[in-house]
Amino acid sequence: MNPKKETKVKKNTLFVQSLIYNLRIHTIINWIKEKWHLLVKENDTPHDIAIGLSIGIFGGIVPVIGLQTVLIILLLWICRRPNYASAMFSSFVMNQFTFIPILYMDYQVGIFFIPPKQLLDFMSIKQLIANKDITQLLYVGKGIFYPMLLGGLICGLFFSLLTYCIVLYFLKLRHEKKTIMENAKNHLTDMARYK
Repeated sequence: MNPKKETKVKKNTLFVQSLIYNLRIHTIINWIKEKWHLLVKENDTPHDIAIGLSIGIFGGIVPVIGLQTVLIILLLWICRRPNYASAMFSSFVMNQFTFIPILYMDYQVGIFFIPPKQLLDFMSIKQLIANKDITQLLYVGKGIFYPMLLGGLICGLFFSLLTYCIVLYFLKLRHEKKTIMENAKNHLTDMARYK
């Protein structure tokens, strides 16, 4: 094949691949925007939404595998008025892609407070989880599960507080902007009536 044609074919292939990639990103961003508007209802306060998201993040990071939804529902019941949908949405921070890194982060933070007899590296934890050997994590107890649980509680508190502060700030900013726009619209309507 002619080298010029090969270069042109490669450029066209790269262009098509980048176009597909950008379309996927655009589709994902639109999907997130749609879901966000479902979560942010008009009658919910910024505090309710922020507390709901932070509870979901906390429940997603704490390594109580299989009981995360129960933990989130319990925390939502204790808090009384948070946005339930945002809590359940944000709890998916723990998914098949983030599962092992989050557990490893929990373990690393936990061993700072509860030093184990034998340290595990990332691949060892990945191997335990990949073999679906969660019961072995409970069996070894103090060496793996207790540091992981303590680390999960600490990381969960940290990231849920961080989420609460960031989301509350941006939702208040959005609420103020919306209020200013509504006041300006009302003011213009009133001025038009008096003319």
